[in-house]
Formats: sequence, C-alpha cells, structure tokens
Amino acid sequence: MTPQSRPSRRLDHAHAGLRAAALLAVPLLTFAGCSKADRENGGAASAAGEGVPAGASMEEYQEALADVDPIDLTFQVSSATAESTSGQRDAAFAESIEEWSGGAITVEVMYGNSVAPPDDIAGALADGRLDLAHWLTSYHADEMKAFVDVQNSLVSLPSSPLQGEIVSHLVAQEASFDSPEVMAEFEAQGMTVLNPYNTFGATALACTEEKASTSDFADSQIRANAAAQTQQIEALGGSSVSLQLAETYEGLQRNVIQCTFGSPTSITGFGWVETAANVYVPEDSSFVSGPGSIVAGASWEQLPLAAQQLIFDRMVSYNLAELGNSFVSTQALAAGAQEHGGGMHFLDAESSAAVREGNEKILEGVRSSENLDGEQLLEDVGASAERWTEITEELGYVDEGDYLDFAQWYQGSGEVVDTEYLTPLIDRFYEEVLAERRPG
Repeated sequence: MTPQSRPSRRLDHAHAGLRAAALLAVPLLTFAGCSKADRENGGAASAAGEGVPAGASMEEYQEALADVDPIDLTFQVSSATAESTSGQRDAAFAESIEEWSGGAITVEVMYGNSVAPPDDIAGALADGRLDLAHWLTSYHADEMKAFVDVQNSLVSLPSSPLQGEIVSHLVAQEASFDSPEVMAEFEAQGMTVLNPYNTFGATALACTEEKASTSDFADSQIRANAAAQTQQIEALGGSSVSLQLAETYEGLQRNVIQCTFGSPTSITGFGWVETAANVYVPEDSSFVSGPGSIVAGASWEQLPLAAQQLIFDRMVSYNLAELGNSFVSTQALAAGAQEHGGGMHFLDAESSAAVREGNEKILEGVRSSENLDGEQLLEDVGASAERWTEITEELGYVDEGDYLDFAQWYQGSGEVVDTEYLTPLIDRFYEEVLAERRPG
C-alpha cells in the first residue's frame, strides 16, 4: 500500500477520551520519569514496534516509519503566530518532525492557545483534543510544587546575554529531568515530558522610569507572576502587584504599575517596552523565570516506538530555536529600549546586592522544602552550572560585551533558527542529557 493510499492514522481521540479517567487513577508511564536502568533495558514505557538507535539518520527514521499509517498530531503553543520569534521556534520543531519522518508524521501547530486556554491544557491532552502542547507550567504552582523548587533554585545562576542564557537554559532542563519528584508531578497530570523547562529568555525587569539605586524602587508598584518574584520585589523595596497579562500594557501606560517582570520576548511582543523602556537584569544572580514545558498527552502511548523516539530526538530543533529565539529577542529588546529612550542594563551594585539578599531567602526556602531534597537539588544545580560553564567556554560561547552592544559582538546569524552557530552546543546537550532519556 502506498503512503498516498494508506488510511490516515489520526490518533483515536475518542478512545483517548474514554481512557482519560483511567489516567487520573493510574499515572501514565512517562519515559522521562523512568530510572536509567529501566531506560537501558527498554523499560515499561516502551511502545509497540521496533525502535531506532540514538543518533539514527533521517534515512533510518524514514525507513522505520515507511509502513506505518499516517500520524496526524495537534500541537498547541502560546506563541501568537508562526511569524513571531517564539512561533518560529514552534514551527521549526513541527517541520523537523515532518521532514525526518518522511511525511509519515504531520504536526498541526495551533497558535495562541487556540484549542484550550492555559487552565484547560491538561484536560485537552487527556481527552485527545491535543496531542502535544506547550504547557504553562509556572501557572500551576499548586500542582507542581517540586517544579517550583527547581524554578526557584535557578536564581543562583548569573545573568548574561550569551553564556548566562545558555547555562541557565540547559541547567534548568537537566535539573528538572533529574528530579524524580518533578517527573512524578508531570506523571500525575497524565503528561509525557519532552522538555520539562523552557522559557522565552531570561527574565528582566522593565520600568517606566530609570532605576539607579534601591531608593528608586521605593513605592514602585511592580507586576509579578511568581511567588518568589514577590520576594525579589520586596528586597528591592518595591510592592508586588498581581495583574493579568492582557492588562499589563495599560497598567504601565496609566502608571498603575511602574515596572513588570517579563522575558525579552514578552516585553517586546506585548509592546511593554514602548512605555517601560528602562530594562534591568541582575549581574551575579537571576530573576525568577516563568517557564513552560513541552509535553505529550494520552495519545502518546498509541504511537509506534520509532515515532516516539523521533519526536523526542527532534527536541534538538526546538532547543536550538529556543536559544535562537532568546538571542533574537534580547537584541530586539535592547534596540527597542534605546529607541524609546531607555536601555537594557545590569542593575546597579546596590540593587544587585539587594536582589542577591532576597535570592538567599528564596534559596533557603528551597533548602527546607518538603517537596524534595532541597540541599541535593542546589548541589545538583551548582554542579550542572559548573559543567555547562566549562562546556560553553570549551565551545566558544562566551560573552564579549554587554546587553546594549550584544548585536555587535554576537557571532550568530541573528536568526531564530541558527543551525550553523548553535548545532555544536545542542548536539552536546543531546549527548550529555537527552540521549539516555529517549523512549525505549
């Protein structure tokens, strides 16, 4: 039977819906949550059919999938459009899966959370409306308490346009994958983890007026979207405000708030930089990020093993474009801030010290966590950061300037999908972290 004449293997969403209740009682066996021994021995998470070895070529994948019925997947993302910087990342991942499968797998990307709102994504993955999704994990602190501990543990990492961004990005994924408690939380949601922790770039603080010392933050109303960000705001001397994403632009414009936390993608994409053009990051620590995760739902277990492996392996395309998105957005933010009369800078020494002091309290909370072994987590994050700092230096990904002149010294192409520049790094990440976690 030719590929054109085979009946479509649209995943049986009705059947997936009938199994949703069972998933609530019996957590989905998620490959990222298996022990290393389980993974090496095939594990209970292995799907039907023969797999392909790690490092398999495109031709090997296409041969392995040549006789399967066509597989159509729905992938929901929060990116507004395919043309946006983050949307280019999502599209690159989907296109890579289709290309490497030889058309056996097609991925329809649904932008702007158009199928299910953020609070219903888990339900849509369980009942089959979605097969893959960018889940806004940081919106679910009550269900993902161990994940929040990982999120908070990363404030110890330094900020910088290139090396700091890379190290933070890779350490966050590794620490999440390595936490059995975090993986168990995903399992409890009925999710299979492809990428446990991704952001739209390091979190920055965008303000309507210049902030040259902690006294400038006094009486400032600052929008936060994570509990630990409130601690950082209080350390600076400001007051925390909870404000919906859609209300932030008007809040800045009307001086209801004077600053907001956000990624470079958010600050530029939502137009906040037009009013809040004074953008700051701490130099020797980090603001708490607002991450999401790439996950699969109930339909995952219906896929042939080779298809699962391909989708997981093509996370290299997502990771590559996620970093590219971060670098493009950082350049755009620095340029936009200057254009609107401000700039993107490190905080002054006094304010950086205040953030460091606030971060110590956040880290103390991690150490005393009841959700996981906080001391071990912080040790693991430190060791991971040290190793990835050494690897980035070995591969030549080091900072040669500041945020304001980033575009001048950045050696990449300036495109979101910057294959030539970023592939050596992403290949190393696959070898060091992802390879042992692939299905099968």
